Amino acid sequence: MTDDVVSQEDFERFLRERFTPASVVTGDHMIVDAVEDLVSKHQKDSIGTFLLDAAMMITRLFEFKEVAFGLKDTADGRFKYAVTLGFLPATQEAMRKIAYTIDDMSDHTNYKDIKLGRISEFVIDSPEQDLRLFNRPALVHKKRSTVDEFLEGDYIDIYLFGTTDEVIGWLELAGPKNGKIPGADMIRWLELIVSIIGRIAWERMYSQSHQKGQLF
Repeated sequence: MTDDVVSQEDFERFLRERFTPASVVTGDHMIVDAVEDLVSKHQKDSIGTFLLDAAMMITRLFEFKEVAFGLKDTADGRFKYAVTLGFLPATQEAMRKIAYTIDDMSDHTNYKDIKLGRISEFVIDSPEQDLRLFNRPALVHKKRSTVDEFLEGDYIDIYLFGTTDEVIGWLELAGPKNGKIPGADMIRWLELIVSIIGRIAWERMYSQSHQKGQLF
């Protein structure tokens, strides 16, 4: 019977090889690195710049062509689009004129939706007056050809929270590059990222020490 002992050198080599940056990088690693970079980069930037970078990160990592963030206006308490990425100029102009109430944010009658996760929902029907908020409104009523097809007019909302039940904004996603409804794992990642973004936004704009926080 032999007493095998791992040498200190072998153990140190094992750790270096397992955790070296040159090791195989998975999709999860890329997401974690991107979130760490986003959070560390914007310690002093405006919340608008922070959200724009967050939108670009989400576009790059999760391949949505249309990404928008909305926030509660500290002046009138209404919810307005703050960052819009991937939308046509006319669509962006229409989005800038929108101001939702808190009741609108929880309206499941005019905005028919299916709950996806803890803080996300898939909206499958919107009021006619919202057609101007889509890049290709003529395609909104197209019939679905497969169960996982993501249509024009479909979008995902993931909500930003400050305190436990205080909605302060939302992330809106549409136009996945593969034309498919994302899987549960992607939604989990996006909910985690939005939770982090929501907390940062709340600290920077809505907490008692930053009641007059500015978007840009």
